[in-house]
Amino acid sequence: MRVFKSELRQALRDPSQPPGDELSWEAQYENGSGVAFLRWLWYELYGDEPFEASAITRLKALPEPFAERLDSGASHNVYEAACAGEWDNALEMLLAGLAESSAPVSPAEHDELITLLSAIGRADRAVTALPRTAAGPARPSLSTGA
Repeated sequence: MRVFKSELRQALRDPSQPPGDELSWEAQYENGSGVAFLRWLWYELYGDEPFEASAITRLKALPEPFAERLDSGASHNVYEAACAGEWDNALEMLLAGLAESSAPVSPAEHDELITLLSAIGRADRAVTALPRTAAGPARPSLSTGA
């Protein structure tokens, strides 16, 4: 089991590692992307234990883990922007969607949003308007490791 966990952690650090369509073919996931599927799998197996993914990996996985708290249009727009590498637009739409839905974010998710904004040079963007919870929703926390 240690080998699997190590390989999953490595795949999360470098999502280009699984060859071609092998992951989607073997796993038959419908999470939107291989990165989103790997993040979901990590959470299902290891809960909130951080996997220390790079900022780029976490940006590519957007709108996960926030998708269920966004309306379908906002979730789709964030996903499309992230797929196109438009990180600033993806994060802006994510923040707007979360604020519009009054969806709470955990302290770890709040910190993660600040980390992602810093990674794209937008640390000045305030996320204080988002409602916060003490324990957070039952969704995967993003690792704040770079």
